[in-house]
Amino acid sequence: MKEGLVRRHIWVQGRVQGVGFRAFAQFTATNLDVTGWVRNVGIDKVEIVAEAAPGVMELFLSQMAKGPSFGRVNAMNAAEETATGEFDMFDIRG
Repeated sequence: MKEGLVRRHIWVQGRVQGVGFRAFAQFTATNLDVTGWVRNVGIDKVEIVAEAAPGVMELFLSQMAKGPSFGRVNAMNAAEETATGEFDMFDIRG
């Protein structure tokens, strides 16, 4: 575990594709100093792996639950995992 960091594996479902959700996640993560990645999964789901300080993670999760203005989040699940510190930045994956 990387000291001082928490890690969440997040699944967001709803109108999250074609609305700039991945760019929104990356922009939010970069501004909050969150590292990890985001990618589209299936038709209506986005997967995120994120690491940050605990308070920062709570802010990030609240923003992901809202999503971008053109999107709609119907459900979000954030599972706790062990932080590794493996990421240098927050990437959008194919």
